[in-house]
Amino acid sequence: MEAYIVDWLNLLVRWLHLITGIAWIGASFYFVMLDNSLMPPKKPEDAKRGVFGELWAVHGGGFYNSQKYLTGPKGERAIPFGDFHLLPGDTPERAHEPHHPDHSPTVLENANRAATGALVDLYNEGREVRRHGTARPRGD
Repeated sequence: MEAYIVDWLNLLVRWLHLITGIAWIGASFYFVMLDNSLMPPKKPEDAKRGVFGELWAVHGGGFYNSQKYLTGPKGERAIPFGDFHLLPGDTPERAHEPHHPDHSPTVLENANRAATGALVDLYNEGREVRRHGTARPRGD
């Protein structure tokens, strides 16, 4: 009887693995298509809010306006960047653990800005290659 149950569990796990793999690959193709189809935002206020690109799509009889942010919406963050370590109910005065000096908002924000700049450069270079076949020479 135990071997019978193990065989059914084995079959169930194999099918679950197959379905999960198909979903994973499908999501990967979707996000590659989404990134390759992004256009610069049309509204200047969207660009000021940090929108990097947007895509209008139709699916299931509805219209979707997807917007991509590289660092999150500017001016709309409900939790200050430096307080992400807090647990629900904590306040800056009553944190569950002390701040580490290397994790100050200034250090993290500067690192985030540098990483975002590098991502934007890589993304724009990739778009340039796709449009013209070659990238423009850098001023390095």
